[in-house]
Amino acid sequence: MKCIQSEEDLSVKKFFANFYITLGFLSMIFFNELFTIKINQNEIDYKQWDNKTVTLNDFTVEYRIKHKTWLEFFAVKHNYKGKLGERLT
Repeated sequence: MKCIQSEEDLSVKKFFANFYITLGFLSMIFFNELFTIKINQNEIDYKQWDNKTVTLNDFTVEYRIKHKTWLEFFAVKHNYKGKLGERLT
């Protein structure tokens, strides 16, 4: 048994198929752009927050210290009772 359709019915189905495919692609492009804008906005918001917020890292200073000073600091911090210069493990 064959399914026979008129040319008019087939052209209407093709029109709607093309319409929905085009609508789907446009929706994908729209949501892709929307997510891209949201990601960029989040990065901008983070940078603004970082500029408004003072953190400890904003005041970090690099300074060279002697090895003996480091050992003394380590001994005090970890309550180390050994001799200075002894291997700390």
